[in-house]
Amino acid sequence: MSLQTDRQAIRLPYNGKQCPAFCSRCRAGALPAVFLCTFFLLILSAHASADIRPNDCAQAAKYSESKRGIAMLVIQNGHTGFEHYAPSAVPQGRWPIFSGTKSFWGIAALCAVRDGLFRLDDPVAATITEWQGDARKSRITIRQLLNFTDGIEGASFLHRSSIANRNAMAIRLSAVAEPGTSFIYGPSHLQIFLELLRRKLSGQSPISSIKAHVLGPLD
Repeated sequence: MSLQTDRQAIRLPYNGKQCPAFCSRCRAGALPAVFLCTFFLLILSAHASADIRPNDCAQAAKYSESKRGIAMLVIQNGHTGFEHYAPSAVPQGRWPIFSGTKSFWGIAALCAVRDGLFRLDDPVAATITEWQGDARKSRITIRQLLNFTDGIEGASFLHRSSIANRNAMAIRLSAVAEPGTSFIYGPSHLQIFLELLRRKLSGQSPISSIKAHVLGPLD
């Protein structure tokens, strides 16, 4: 299967609506901002001295719903202290979090480094061999791919559900800047990384890998 990198469905709340004018990217429509504005996830430090007060949590949950949030979860010292869902949500619901997946694939990349699949400063073209004859693409490193400084166009159109193979389309995108000189936001970079990881895994799917190394341990 071809993963929709920025639309991977996992168990996080989302109400299907655009974020209210939260940031410049949201206002420009460049980011769905699903994971930023539609729910609150509060992780309290193990060293936090304050006790969790249900009434305070209930007020926070009410505020969350007023801002179109649909779930609130408070975890302290590994234990769930408060959990609330708006009428439109269910605990086991599956919700697309778009750019929220970037955090998970970044961890997956470090797991691959740990397992010896590649080094961050390896050239992408060593694996994506189609790039070897391109003056710019042949110099792009995996590190630049992961921090969006590879110079490849952002290609927000990769979100379209009509695209049959996002990986194949992503690796054909043009380099619009010299590697390492510009930060360009968009889904293209991790879609290319996904194809690189797929080839490195020699038969295991990236989905199976991220479940085993990232999502599974996080439960």
